[in-house]
Amino acid sequence: MGMFGEGTIFVGPGSAGKSTTALALAARGHNFLSDEVAGYVPACGDLIPFRRPVGIKPGPRADAVTRGLAPEVAKQIERDGFVRIDVNSLFPVAPPSPLLLRRVVFLRGFAEHPRLERIRPGRSEIVELQPLMSSFLNAPHSRRVFELTRLLSSAKVYQLHLGEPDVTAAYLEEMFGCEK
Repeated sequence: MGMFGEGTIFVGPGSAGKSTTALALAARGHNFLSDEVAGYVPACGDLIPFRRPVGIKPGPRADAVTRGLAPEVAKQIERDGFVRIDVNSLFPVAPPSPLLLRRVVFLRGFAEHPRLERIRPGRSEIVELQPLMSSFLNAPHSRRVFELTRLLSSAKVYQLHLGEPDVTAAYLEEMFGCEK
């Protein structure tokens, strides 16, 4: 996700709210880089766009996503429990562009109101980043752990309890906008 010209990765297990949060931010004009897959270049610290059809499940979603869903697609989501669609079919989005990774946000469940807290990453956060290890397939295990540690030490690291998608997106804009 690109916010304020900087890259942000949302990390969490399946159904944690990664796509929902990214779509809520994209609906507000932020740079949608990817759904589920993050391209990271350790040499320069860039997030690389890897846009593909976005996965939408039943449940909470940004108002703009609900408005952008064609009625037959909304029925398919309810019937099948999941659908992939081009984000451009929901609302206008700018072409993605590479961005320097500045934030890693670990999703920690849902709350009545969103709550963001800066954390000092440790071993458990490195473990949660294991899917990114595929970026370093040919490197020895110790090198992969080193690169993930370097990634976390070069970024601002947070944990986030998600609220309603549109409220969470506005909250993240406010919190990350204050970083400047």
